[in-house]
Amino acid sequence: MKKTSIRLGLAVAFSALLFTACKKDDEAAPASLTKESIAGKYKLTDAQIVPPVGPTYSVYTTYLKECERDDIYTLNTDFSAKYEDAGKACEGTSPKTTTWKLEGKNITVQGGTLEFIGVVNSWDGSTLVIDGGYELGGVTVKIRGTLVKQ
Repeated sequence: MKKTSIRLGLAVAFSALLFTACKKDDEAAPASLTKESIAGKYKLTDAQIVPPVGPTYSVYTTYLKECERDDIYTLNTDFSAKYEDAGKACEGTSPKTTTWKLEGKNITVQGGTLEFIGVVNSWDGSTLVIDGGYELGGVTVKIRGTLVKQ
């Protein structure tokens, strides 16, 4: 009887050890990059100029007025879009109905103070980071915009 109790106790302890040692895979599958997953309302939370050499320059805090930093971009699944002057109103700004495009990782969001034309750098289901660029004196300068789903 004593042997059975010891064996049962060891079996329970060993099982508990196995279950607590098992590690759950916390890494979620990456969000799919589709018009359905991207559709929604967004607020610009960061915009940076990333030169090929030198420090990153924030367009968000130095170029955009406070009343422009709380605006909302709405992207619909039919590729229509709307830009709204939300929160603190900017003088002379009115809602704009426009369009957006997604072709693979290439994305265009028009309207508003800034237009986003570039490549999706990252998308996690709620934060959309777009890398675009322009030529300045023969040098390509990267612009990175971060939009967060509301």
